Amino acid sequence: FILLTDALFRFDKSGRDEMLPGGLQRLATIADRLKSYKSIASITIVGHSDRLGSDEYNDKLSQARAETVKAQLEALGIKAASVSAKGAGKREPLTKDCSDKLPRAELTQCLQPDRRVTIEVSGVVR
Repeated sequence: FILLTDALFRFDKSGRDEMLPGGLQRLATIADRLKSYKSIASITIVGHSDRLGSDEYNDKLSQARAETVKAQLEALGIKAASVSAKGAGKREPLTKDCSDKLPRAELTQCLQPDRRVTIEVSGVVR
């Protein structure tokens, strides 16, 4: 699963209370799908950020987003033998053509695909 962070969180935010209603619904849908698995061996959640800001800041932000998604899935009843959450910061961008010369609002919009959370699940489907 790849979740665009802008669909989950307000820009530059990472907490559960800062999640957008659509983000909560998206996670609920994923949780319902995961409940159809006979067993879940592992879940790896990786938060990503865009390139704006320092490495240190983006590492913390992406980690916090991954931890929030992990906590929300657990709150929705998803259990696995192993669950990990980590932040990749800005090290794995998807965007290639976003010029730093764009106005800030346009650059922020252009970089949106980089702000995402990925969820990798290993398990047995019924």
